[in-house]
Amino acid sequence: MPRAAGLDRVQPEPAAQWLGLAVLQGDGRGEEAKERRLAAAIAQVGGLDDGYWMYCEEMDWCLRMREHGWRTVAVPSAVVVHHEGQSSRQRRWSSFVQLWRSRYRFYAQHRTHYCPGFLLAVRGLVRLGMAWQARQARAAFAAGQLSGSELGDALAAYKAVAAL
Repeated sequence: MPRAAGLDRVQPEPAAQWLGLAVLQGDGRGEEAKERRLAAAIAQVGGLDDGYWMYCEEMDWCLRMREHGWRTVAVPSAVVVHHEGQSSRQRRWSSFVQLWRSRYRFYAQHRTHYCPGFLLAVRGLVRLGMAWQARQARAAFAAGQLSGSELGDALAAYKAVAAL
């Protein structure tokens, strides 16, 4: 694989090769060159797609980068603090529906990466899953584990996802 400025080595990880993912281990030099390359990539590909509400936008961006000849890389030394659920917890069921809307959008936009009928199969499996979740929610309500309003919210979300 070609070397990028300031990087000691670029080493593909076997499990991630199908994604074009490489692990970068840098020596701290060449930061300006890396920033220029990133700016060039963003200028060519564009930024994150605003059409995704909160989910899948990073997957879409990485795939678009790859389609334009850029590599997706992992930086083991990077630290990201993710306060899981801080945004979606406030609107649980709305976020759940948006998650599936984003997933379907991603699969549809990148359908050439999947076999024919993939999205149709996913939709069918998700509909089955939503029916199962609705059944589980009704059982939880019957067992006193959910209130009527919680059941109503859950069932409305499952129905909305099944209808996507």
